[in-house]
Amino acid sequence: MKHKPSYHFRPEQNWINDPNGPIYFEGKYHLFYQYNPSGYQWGNLHWGHAVSGDMVHWSHLEPALYPAKDRGENFCFSGCAYENDGRLEIFYTSVGSYGHGERGHIEGAEQWIAVTEDMKTWKQIDENPILSPEQNRRQGKYLTHWRDPFVFQYGGEILMVISGIVDGWKAAFHIYQSKDYRNWEYKNCFYTECRTTIYECPNVMVFGEKIVFVYTCFQENAQYVVGTLNEDYSLHVTRHGEIIDSGCFCASNVFKDPKGRYIMWGWLREDDRNELITDGPWSGAISLPRVVTLEDGDMVSFSCAEEVKLLRKLTETHQLCGFSGTKKMSCHSMTAEVECFLKTDGDIRIRVLDSEDGTEYTDIWILSRAKTIWIYRERSSVIPEVVKDSLYSRYRGDEQHVSIRAFIDNSVLEVFVNDSTVLSGRVYPVNDRAGISFTVENGTADGCVNLYQMTDS
Repeated sequence: MKHKPSYHFRPEQNWINDPNGPIYFEGKYHLFYQYNPSGYQWGNLHWGHAVSGDMVHWSHLEPALYPAKDRGENFCFSGCAYENDGRLEIFYTSVGSYGHGERGHIEGAEQWIAVTEDMKTWKQIDENPILSPEQNRRQGKYLTHWRDPFVFQYGGEILMVISGIVDGWKAAFHIYQSKDYRNWEYKNCFYTECRTTIYECPNVMVFGEKIVFVYTCFQENAQYVVGTLNEDYSLHVTRHGEIIDSGCFCASNVFKDPKGRYIMWGWLREDDRNELITDGPWSGAISLPRVVTLEDGDMVSFSCAEEVKLLRKLTETHQLCGFSGTKKMSCHSMTAEVECFLKTDGDIRIRVLDSEDGTEYTDIWILSRAKTIWIYRERSSVIPEVVKDSLYSRYRGDEQHVSIRAFIDNSVLEVFVNDSTVLSGRVYPVNDRAGISFTVENGTADGCVNLYQMTDS
């Protein structure tokens, strides 16, 4: 059995989680990520690093950022990357220990900057910490779980948003302003829902005067709100929170590419494997790159980046006219894309990872009248320990026309519908010969279905 993804981003082995600091710089895409170079479980966090010319074919480099243990740092938590006067810098959360204490991640996290001369290794600057709990306390701010800085520009100002719990219970995001990326002034509480939780991984995307603000709650899905920036630097929300992807996607990070698109990456969690080691010492993967757009009415859409088509090898295509029933694809593949452009009044099922004896399969359902996506995982694996709950999301569009891009990558599923909605999931089949079929029930369908074999990234 093979569960390690082939064309989704991840290093050869070991633990990864949050994507960090994605950026386009000097003709290359750079993607950093939380990485444990010594094991397949969380801990010993460095910043892994890879470069690409097209966002889908990656060259893995040595870790970009190692903990400065001689300065009391043992974890390099998440953060961002930005260009400062022609140089690429990393702004991240520095932690000495996991838990309470002077440099613990709960009360003692600091915000550090690292710089590079060769685009391969980054060194923590002597001025660190750039921001410390002591500075917050001097301004009357007592923040815990203070982490994950994200730098952006709005109205010509350099701003930074970071998470932090207020008064020991209220999760919030806080905004700082700077003129030089070194000296930061606390401005206000940027956003809060007055919840008792832990906020993480803030991202800000600017569309004119509008802001799409993305964040993750601890052990929950990434979500977004839309708004504008008030004069006091708080976020005036015009559209309240919506889940980005109700599957396994979380801890997103974004950047603006040379084409002016906002590209989003996220961590595809391994929770549903319940820490089983099924095919080697590895854990975690990064989503396919998603393009984020702001539509009329403050609606946010998520589509798969066109660059992913570079991985395609057309295997077969089927033209449909008044079709109902089931069509089995001749190709058996664990790494494929099923693309559909349909006019239908029925329900669409794409069965993937279907074993020859029928003991394992996963069904992707697109219910056109209800406008819902389902990933049914009840029969996805004969391994009893893995999670097999069904996953669900609503999508936008009319009741008759639907476009689908369903990606299968060993244990990863990502399903994009109408270039607006996406649902991800993890499945862990034992079989290595995986059938694919297409079904229309409760109606008929016109259009086409394309099957692509996907090459490794």
